[in-house]
Amino acid sequence: MEYIRGKTLHALLAEHSLPMETLLGYAVQAAVAVTAAHGAGIVHRDLKTKNIMVTEQGLVKVLDFGLAKQAAAGVADTQSGLVLGTPAYMSPEQAKGEPVDQRSDIFSFGIILYEIACGQRPFGGPDLPSTLYTVVHSVPTAPEKLNPKIPKPLAALIARCLAKQPEERPQSMEAVCRELAAVVDGFGKSAPQPKRIPRRTFLIASLVAGTLAVIAAAAGIWLPRLDHSGTITYTILAQQMLDGRPTGQEYIASPTDTFHAGWRFRLRVASPQPGFFYLIDHGPGANGVERLWMLYPRSTPAAPTQQLETGWYVFDQNPGVERLWMVWAEHSLELLRNTVGDAAGEVRDPSASRRIVDYLRQLPPASASATQRGIQLRAAGDVLGASLELRHQ
Repeated sequence: MEYIRGKTLHALLAEHSLPMETLLGYAVQAAVAVTAAHGAGIVHRDLKTKNIMVTEQGLVKVLDFGLAKQAAAGVADTQSGLVLGTPAYMSPEQAKGEPVDQRSDIFSFGIILYEIACGQRPFGGPDLPSTLYTVVHSVPTAPEKLNPKIPKPLAALIARCLAKQPEERPQSMEAVCRELAAVVDGFGKSAPQPKRIPRRTFLIASLVAGTLAVIAAAAGIWLPRLDHSGTITYTILAQQMLDGRPTGQEYIASPTDTFHAGWRFRLRVASPQPGFFYLIDHGPGANGVERLWMLYPRSTPAAPTQQLETGWYVFDQNPGVERLWMVWAEHSLELLRNTVGDAAGEVRDPSASRRIVDYLRQLPPASASATQRGIQLRAAGDVLGASLELRHQ
């Protein structure tokens, strides 16, 4: 066994001497290592602060892959009914002895991020059964309530990592890595004055990148670019209508335009990355209760730069705001794909609607800019979500 001079993340947290930015930087390094393991089909199954070692040079090593197991494609990677791992860091499916995949590691990593941000673990109890019960059933206190100083994107990322259902979490550690790197980068951008970074820091960064690249190349593993973000460009096409019939040519509209009842609109969307597109209408139903309509569930991935066009949607007769969610995901989203609507796409199950809305509101914020091809949206992570409000009278 290799001897490593350094301290575990658990020990560093106990000292209370390092700023959050530094600790999150170590977490980014750990996320890169776990991303590489997942790329090789390995699920760690025992991620915790005691298994993350920080060397004297500031390099991070993820230890103890003893519970890790090669995940064969399409085959459960752990036997059902077998509980292995550290209880306070387990995922719900792991605590129940169910089959696990890389999303179980993402839940455990969320616990580590919670501990960094809040100074305490989100789950626990006086004994094993009570600890496992809290992992499966308890909703932890929101990180921002325990530490109001943590960045909102970090709090949102932690909340999504700790979702009880695997399909509601980020679907890859690579995506977690990108979002977390963006959070760490945000610390520097929000500083009141630029700080001079010691040359040693650049040296360590180079060593990390070089070492990981060599390991990845030897193992045939692809490592993520931490500056990568999801991008889509969309255009609103509108058309005037009278008595249900078009009265003019369709035109390119602005999100700030005011439309009229009975007019119709559709969206044209494209992305440089392959992915799945979803369009969701969020508003009151016939009885005034908040409802969702799945307007455009994309069951097959779009190719890079492929232009998608939704169907036509008509503004109703009641003046107000049409609230839409545009979602672009690198992976098919089980939460949206498996949600059943009626013939009009309305989601009748209130609990399913709440789960979807909570998920959408926790997605990383997207930045918007105008381009010649339309409005471009960018966001870190494997899922880009943006709300769109169209006013009509």
